[in-house]
Amino acid sequence: MTSKMEFSVTARRTDASGSAATCKEATVLLDTALAGRRDAFNPAELLLAAVSACMIKGIERVAPMLKFSFRSLEVRVHGVRQDVPPRLERIDYEISIETDESDRQIELLHENVKKYGTVFNTVAPGTELQGVLKRAVKTVIFACVHNAGRSQMAAAFFNALADPAKARALSAGTAPGERVHPEVVAVMQEAGIDLTGARPRKLTADLTAGAQLLITMGCGDECPFVPGLRRDDWPLPDPKGQPVERVRAIRDDIRARVAGLIAQEGVE
Repeated sequence: MTSKMEFSVTARRTDASGSAATCKEATVLLDTALAGRRDAFNPAELLLAAVSACMIKGIERVAPMLKFSFRSLEVRVHGVRQDVPPRLERIDYEISIETDESDRQIELLHENVKKYGTVFNTVAPGTELQGVLKRAVKTVIFACVHNAGRSQMAAAFFNALADPAKARALSAGTAPGERVHPEVVAVMQEAGIDLTGARPRKLTADLTAGAQLLITMGCGDECPFVPGLRRDDWPLPDPKGQPVERVRAIRDDIRARVAGLIAQEGVE
């Protein structure tokens, strides 16, 4: 006889705006208010979170069997629910995994997770469940104070030289300027890159979410710090107001550093 696992959860209404579920030593706030609330999972969102957790756990279980190594993993799910009768019609998922394994190994991992994963054998029969497991695109953020010169050049060169299927770059600043410096736009046009439509933007938590590397650009104590994010600093002078020959030298230094970073990260 096959052994069975049992689970117990207790949920209690705290007030008209929500409830709390407890299990083991954990407590989860639940959105059970008729008007809804932003700081808690509603029942459908909690189900999607459970589906995501099952997928992650399934990969943790299957990966060692396949001798599949990976560095990071992210699951995004989207559910569609009908009201009458209430039923979750469809769940679409996208699993992004940062790994050096071959494309065939990634396919094999997906096949085995679908075959042996709990969620695929419980949710799927009553709900359309479909999605992909793909290689994660690495995100690098180049940041300075005003996002008007060095970081703009670095991100532009990175996106021009790196394989877009493997990595992308964003740029931002802690105190964004009004525009990209004209001298920077001019020397980048000489290099075949058009920054006329680029606009400085603020470095935010949302922007850094999911990034793997932060490169700060010689801004000293004003350089941003993002907890938990791998970081390096490139001590580069600010091109603002510099003679064009000096701006070109800064541009060429940045291009060489970016090319080295791309090779180092294996995203060429």
